[in-house]
Amino acid sequence: MTCRIATTAFALALLAAPLAVTAADSGPAGMPAGTYRIDPHHASLIGSVSHFGRSTYVFRFDKFDASYDYDPEAPDAAKLTVSIDVNSLDTGWDTADKEFSRDFAGGGKTPVARFVSTTVTHSGSSGVVTGDLTLNGVTKPVSLAVTLTDMVHWDPWASSARRPASRRPAPSSGRTSD
Repeated sequence: MTCRIATTAFALALLAAPLAVTAADSGPAGMPAGTYRIDPHHASLIGSVSHFGRSTYVFRFDKFDASYDYDPEAPDAAKLTVSIDVNSLDTGWDTADKEFSRDFAGGGKTPVARFVSTTVTHSGSSGVVTGDLTLNGVTKPVSLAVTLTDMVHWDPWASSARRPASRRPAPSSGRTSD
């Protein structure tokens, strides 16, 4: 039972990071075709596991990669691929990190967990990604609910004069801010 809960938590954590993005006003059909790669500086892979119903371990993986291939002309052919270095587990407790990575995730024999989608369906800004999750050398099908987030169509670091009007800061104390 605990292993099933941990596997479910791991699978959900797998796609918790922002992997696919879309224009807010047009849905996925408005995305340009291409391969979208996760930005490791603006993403995190976090999950939690119940410890016999008594407490909850919160964990993160520090090393992971993901890509999303999308073509608005063939949305059913979208492909999501995620790889996680299971030895990069961080619970804040070194003993748990080593035991979980070794015993549950197979870090000694199979240090990379991998998810490869088989179908990606969407309706508006939500969707379901179904695919094969390989963990500890065992591959099983999983389906995960996902939410697509906004794509930045402007430079957030540009001066306010170069930002779209909807993204400019409001003046405060009679001064305009940049």
